[in-house]
Amino acid sequence: MNAPEPGTAEQLLGKIRWRDGVISQDIDTAAKLLGAGAATVGVAGSEAGTGTVFGSLVIGYTRNPSLKQQLFSYAILGFALPETLGLFCLMVALLILFALPESHLPVPAAATPHHSWCWGVLRFTIK
Repeated sequence: MNAPEPGTAEQLLGKIRWRDGVISQDIDTAAKLLGAGAATVGVAGSEAGTGTVFGSLVIGYTRNPSLKQQLFSYAILGFALPETLGLFCLMVALLILFALPESHLPVPAAATPHHSWCWGVLRFTIK
């Protein structure tokens, strides 16, 4: 059999075999940590929203103390949405850290380089 033509799947697969090594594991770990850190930024925004809601409650109560019960019920309702979004961001960060599989398993020989990312998705859904 002749040598593969330039640009064939066999040659390109030979160039991406670095994904089987320690460097790939380090890159995957760094990507997971960066993704989890980016997902937790939403928690800070959530807490800023909660502070705004209760700050407005204090201002409203000092202006009109007779509306205390109605203002408090609105504040609790306004507190629920930012806190829910903050918990959702925290859940996504934990999923990124602990539920995503390691992607340093070898790519099957039949896969072409532009389909190697599909293999990671399929491997995740098969487990």
